[in-house]
Amino acid sequence: MPVNLSVAPATAVQQPVPRRRQTSPQPRWLRPGWPLAVFFVGFPLWWVLGLGDFGALLLSIPMGIDLLRRRQLVAPRAFGAWLLFLAWVLIGVLTLQVSAPGTVEGQSGSRYLTWFYRLCWYLTVTVVMLYVINNRKTLSTLRVARIMSWMFVWITLGGLVGVLAPTLEFPSALELILPSGIAADGFVNALIHPSFAQIQSVLGYESPRPSAPFAYANTWGVNYACFLPFFVYGWCSRRSGWRRVAAPFVLAIGTLPVIYSLNRGLWVALGVAALLLAIRAAFMGKPGIFASILAAGLVVVLLLAFSPLGSIVTDRLAHPQSNTGRQNLSTLAVTSVWAKSPVVGLGSTRTVQGTFSSISGTRTAACPKCSPPALGTQGQMWLVVVGQGLLGLFFFMLFFGLQLIYQIRRRGPTVTMGLAVLIMSFVTMPVYNSIGTALLAIMVAVALMTSDSLSEEPSRGLLGGRRRSGGSGRPAPTVGGYLSFLRHNAAIILICVVAGIVVAGSWQTVQGTRDVATVGVLVAPEESNPIPASPPITLDSASLLLYSAPVLAAVSTAAGHQVTSTDPDLAITATPGTHILHITFAADDPLTASRTATAAASALMTALTQHAAERRDLQLSQLRASAASLSSSIDAQAAILSKLQLPGIQRPTDLEVKTLKESTSATILAAQKVKIQMDRITSRQPTPPQVVQPSSTSPQSDDWRVSIATGLSLGLLLGVLLGWVRTLRSPRLRNTKDIARWAGLPVLAEVPVGGDWLETAGELDRAHRSLEVVRPTAFVSASPSSSSASAVAQGLDERLHTGDRSSDTRSIPLQRDQQVVLVVAQGAQARELTTVRDRLTQNGGGVPGVVFTHRASEGNQ
Repeated sequence: MPVNLSVAPATAVQQPVPRRRQTSPQPRWLRPGWPLAVFFVGFPLWWVLGLGDFGALLLSIPMGIDLLRRRQLVAPRAFGAWLLFLAWVLIGVLTLQVSAPGTVEGQSGSRYLTWFYRLCWYLTVTVVMLYVINNRKTLSTLRVARIMSWMFVWITLGGLVGVLAPTLEFPSALELILPSGIAADGFVNALIHPSFAQIQSVLGYESPRPSAPFAYANTWGVNYACFLPFFVYGWCSRRSGWRRVAAPFVLAIGTLPVIYSLNRGLWVALGVAALLLAIRAAFMGKPGIFASILAAGLVVVLLLAFSPLGSIVTDRLAHPQSNTGRQNLSTLAVTSVWAKSPVVGLGSTRTVQGTFSSISGTRTAACPKCSPPALGTQGQMWLVVVGQGLLGLFFFMLFFGLQLIYQIRRRGPTVTMGLAVLIMSFVTMPVYNSIGTALLAIMVAVALMTSDSLSEEPSRGLLGGRRRSGGSGRPAPTVGGYLSFLRHNAAIILICVVAGIVVAGSWQTVQGTRDVATVGVLVAPEESNPIPASPPITLDSASLLLYSAPVLAAVSTAAGHQVTSTDPDLAITATPGTHILHITFAADDPLTASRTATAAASALMTALTQHAAERRDLQLSQLRASAASLSSSIDAQAAILSKLQLPGIQRPTDLEVKTLKESTSATILAAQKVKIQMDRITSRQPTPPQVVQPSSTSPQSDDWRVSIATGLSLGLLLGVLLGWVRTLRSPRLRNTKDIARWAGLPVLAEVPVGGDWLETAGELDRAHRSLEVVRPTAFVSASPSSSSASAVAQGLDERLHTGDRSSDTRSIPLQRDQQVVLVVAQGAQARELTTVRDRLTQNGGGVPGVVFTHRASEGNQ
């Protein structure tokens, strides 16, 4: 059957006006994008109320309601990777109570709070991104950029106050309302307590690092970087009016807190963004922008060279103490997750065991910053690694990396702004956490670039034809398309998920549930001794004795197999701030685990006792040698004094006699101290190590949690991949059920082959008031041939843009935003139907339904 583009209702000689889907009217003062304006323009009020980290979560609710009212939701490309990442975040709840190597063991209910907090943020930024994309016709890029620019203004002013009044802080309204126990919690207090700066000794002396309106200076830095491109776009263009006059002053004011923040990651990000902008300006033939960047760079160089600000930068570069801590945390994050749960991660952050210098180190009143930050809090990359594992990091990076690849070759100020945000987020991702408003800015940038590409994509056609440079040549994905994919492949995905869980459970059953035995040993601190050759035993040096040859030999004998220093079954930790060591051993049965842990503790105590005895003997030996030497010196000095009394000897001066007596007295005093030390060592026996916690055994349920979560996630991924492969083999549409299943479209009418098209069209036209769809203004017939989709697209393109009117008075020229009823023949490919539907939808049109033509004998079977 040939493609027919001129079939139309006989009664529709004059073009009817399409009716839009009815939505509830909004008050006039609620302009498009009002939730974004309420949050970002009014952010100082949210901050004072203590809701700076919760305002966006609340305002995402009306944005979500707006999205639910829409018939079709356009999503950015590679949105599936982001959905998989969200799935990994949800699966992470299964591993929240898993203990990982190098972290404090035990379970904590607060992990659910932090996990839920981050999940809410990930969902919020997803809603905001979809909201901006799907309101692109009423919410311009300039309006969004100006709304986001106000956030940059507040960041700049907060940073300036943080430099001028770093100790200023006050309780928020929410802090006053909440119970003191909750408000004083470290995690909660950091979110709700407004302060303007952090006082830190980064430069070797205490100096302020601006942080307002955020809790941490690093958070201030990443937000400054992510909101700067919006400010440049919204306040520095020719259409900015008074904003263009104020913009240089805001940028100049921001220079001071940028330098005082001591954020090297921010400095590098700004430099990379300036380089990106300069390169794009050169390739796009914008010499004015290129010259402006060079001039700005020259001003910054002169400012650093001839002002005190330059010394701050050089001092910061000369004090890279934080590098070691960051490297240790990132290394521990990867090794800990790799050893315990590499696929799905640990769900949330973890408290590091001790410090990197002591096994029992912790925060104290004398050293409030001795405890290292939680694992996963020193960079968004490491946060995702710890929370969602290495596969979760792959999906996270894949989504943003593909956005960069898709947009890098496109031109225009919107793309440049979005690319600058993405580039700076990539630069700061290893060192700063972007969860919160920074991630919100990144997703808005992705949304604006997606909206810009949708408006640019068709250069001469609505559905096909030539495209401008940068066009994807493919219809934009929709949320409904992903939901349809899940609906069509639900059985496959469910089977794979169940199979993954069963396989993981079976594998864990074969491996068996291991038991972990723990023995607590108290190692009393030894008195320090000034003898360099005999340093006192510390908790850290005592823990190293566990891996000495005698102790490992005893452990191997008790375990029944060779145990080495790298065996993960044998481990030792300490209670922070105490002198109690915890020796753990994992085995296949509780008896072996308990026996081996007890043997390890006994061997360790024997080694410690032997070491203490050897140290005592060494001290006594050295003290005896020192006493003998001092005694010889006293005898020699006494002999000299005696000779001076003999006749015929030249008598010394009074000063010489006084000096000699003082030397003799000092030597006698030193000998007395040595004797006191010897008496104290011989009279006081060292406190031997003792068991304070007998062996206690518990099943290692962590392995089951990790196995089930891993099996579920891999099964989900396999199901999605199989479903995707299945969609590549586009099925043929045999009946109306196939149309509803594969395209999600209602069948408005069925016409047998050879039926009266005009009669069917007229019936639909007369019945449009009773249909829950907008009135159709054109009918398109698609044949089952392999080229039908391209033929339909080409025909619609030509008629839309040339305004071609057929000599047939029944034809109606297509218009943009038009609703089209597709006539689908039996045997057509589902992919052809969904392609035309998606291309119409992304350009504001729609497909209210289809007319299905079939052989009369088969119908709706």
